[in-house]
Amino acid sequence: MSIVVLVGMTMLDRPLKTQAAPLGIISFELAGTPERVTQILASWDEQARIMAGISLGVDFLFLMAYAFTLAGACRLSAVYLPPEWPLFQRVGGIVAGGQWCAAFLDVIENIVLIQMLVGSEAHWRPVLAAGCAVPKFILIGTALLFVAASGLLIFFHRGFRP
Repeated sequence: MSIVVLVGMTMLDRPLKTQAAPLGIISFELAGTPERVTQILASWDEQARIMAGISLGVDFLFLMAYAFTLAGACRLSAVYLPPEWPLFQRVGGIVAGGQWCAAFLDVIENIVLIQMLVGSEAHWRPVLAAGCAVPKFILIGTALLFVAASGLLIFFHRGFRP
């Protein structure tokens, strides 16, 4: 489900990529200042703003899907690590738990972004959105790195055996 929703969100993001928002919705998430938000919103026409709203709504489903997927992948990877690596196994559990923190940050971020999209001009909102987005991306990236690294360790530890 994570992949299907991600593909759908990627399609929704196409009209959001402008000179002011080269990363589409991610540029909006990381804007950080009212001035950048104003530039990004000015670069989006009505259709792009509707797509942004739909994307933020779909993201509420996606955040649950990626949290389950990444937390499960971290826990599963940790289980298959050799028993002589207990610290790395514990790290897997911690990184798995971090995915729920990422999802929580994503909820706050989405609510704030929706408020900005519909016209709220509170100067603290872009700071809060970026302040949630940056650690969210770090937590997600950490999970992806953990799964990749543990997969390689498991593969090489088994000596290329299935």
